[in-house]
Amino acid sequence: MIDRLRAFLGKPHLFNADIPVYSPTLSEIADIGEIEYSIHMTLCSFNTRTILVNLFGLSETDIIRLMDEDPYDLLTSHPSIPKYISKAYSFFVKDNVSYHPVAKTFNIGDKVLVNSDNYMEMYNVIKELNGLKDSKESPAKFKNNKAKELFEKMNALKTKNAKNTGLDIKDILSIICCAEGNGIHVFNASNLTVYQMYEHFERINLKENHNRLLPVWANGYLKENSQLPEWLVRTKF
Repeated sequence: MIDRLRAFLGKPHLFNADIPVYSPTLSEIADIGEIEYSIHMTLCSFNTRTILVNLFGLSETDIIRLMDEDPYDLLTSHPSIPKYISKAYSFFVKDNVSYHPVAKTFNIGDKVLVNSDNYMEMYNVIKELNGLKDSKESPAKFKNNKAKELFEKMNALKTKNAKNTGLDIKDILSIICCAEGNGIHVFNASNLTVYQMYEHFERINLKENHNRLLPVWANGYLKENSQLPEWLVRTKF
């Protein structure tokens, strides 16, 4: 788990106690583009299906045969994928990361950054620093591969629909810039890290919900057994 205060102040997380991992600023994301940024996030996840189907164009039939393989071993055995993963890691650590094919590790110089034992720990750090939250749902159990395949297709469709109807980074920034009294505007918003953006946006939502219902509560029109939502609470980030 990352240090929430350090992340809020825009400071890096120290991975393995000495390697800084950063929440990128919005300016840095804009420089490479949101699509490239999303690709970096996907590659760091080592999600076999998402990487091989969405990024490398494998068919669903081909991927089913690979789902029992270890994700780290499978993806690092590919002739070109480690190069792309190295580039993704380089973006988040702000240093040159290279893959060592003999040791099967991702290194910064002579120092090991990621190996088969800690790659998911690294992804969890990156995920938190980039405002992504884990699903609280228990892992699904399937009677057979066909049921699993159908479930994953449905989840992929849900994710696609959520992306199509949700706010993108530009919209969230626009809302934050329009919020009163926070000192954030179009000329300095690019200095925010993506973690700061999501955290501040959640706080704005909490406060806005409180302010909208305050006059309703004050006039006694709030539904029975309903309470005025508090905004001075812990955020999810």
